[in-house]
Amino acid sequence: TTMAGEKTTTQVQARFLGFEAQQPMATGYEIHMGLTEPVGEGRAVFRIERRLDEPAAIADGWATPDFHIWGSYIHGLFDSDAFRQAWLAEVRKNKGLENHTGERYTFEEFQEEQFDRLAELLGGSLDVGFLMEIIRETGG
Repeated sequence: TTMAGEKTTTQVQARFLGFEAQQPMATGYEIHMGLTEPVGEGRAVFRIERRLDEPAAIADGWATPDFHIWGSYIHGLFDSDAFRQAWLAEVRKNKGLENHTGERYTFEEFQEEQFDRLAELLGGSLDVGFLMEIIRETGG
């Protein structure tokens, strides 16, 4: 990668190209600064199909031919429930483990639970009334 220009942060939808049977879609943020040119044997990891809600067809990332090592400029990939579940199922299959058939836990549920825990912790530790008074006094 050659560092150049300004850092870009762009919301994208991309298809994972690392599985033979399926190509799950993932959403995330493409973040990088510069230009990357692949060197050696391998191939793209994702095909970005939407960027900023506009159609696209852009190769992203690079992987070894066996896809045991791969990287991408897309952040937040595992927040996408369908992608995460498909990726973990493929890892389990490749390790000879049974597929997970239990309850699915969405990232949104997990995130909401974490925010509730944080709010409970802060609510029990801070004088929220006093903080609100400060905000009112300072015009915030």
